[in-house]
Amino acid sequence: MLNAAEDAGLPSFQLRTRQAEMVAESLGRDLAEFLDIKAGRAEWAFGILAVDFDPKYRSQECPLVIHKGDPGGDWDAPHEDIPGEPLVLRRPKNKKRRRPFMVWLKSHFLSKEVKEAL
Repeated sequence: MLNAAEDAGLPSFQLRTRQAEMVAESLGRDLAEFLDIKAGRAEWAFGILAVDFDPKYRSQECPLVIHKGDPGGDWDAPHEDIPGEPLVLRRPKNKKRRRPFMVWLKSHFLSKEVKEAL
């Protein structure tokens, strides 16, 4: 819907986008607390409403539901702000730190073309 609203030039697009981001941030915080991980801000960009998820402590395994949302993400990338044991440095597969979690959001907000691309 956000894609269609943006493409149509809906006057309330910015307001509705921010409202959707606020809902996604709230859901992200709840999910992060439940999974004992960290959640970042939600952001609408490039046709995707996404929330960043990161480990809460070093050597923390990526929860399966988060991995399914972004299997190519950088969960194992160095995070200097995380306390705990030293990280095992690995060659990064991709440089982004985004972990979109879109099981529900994907089915409700994205166009068919974007869903297929994911």
